[in-house]
Amino acid sequence: MDILIIVLIAVFALVALALTGLLNKLDSLTYQILQLQTRVRRMEKKEENR
Repeated sequence: MDILIIVLIAVFALVALALTGLLNKLDSLTYQILQLQTRVRRMEKKEENR
């Protein structure tokens, strides 16, 4: 029984690590997308001003 509990805890820890890694990647991706959107808006404004 003890081995089963240890294995469950190990699996849970691995899943938690994987989830946090995925969330961090998603955060950086959304940040990059937002930066791209702001750049596009600036470009559009420049085009309008001309």
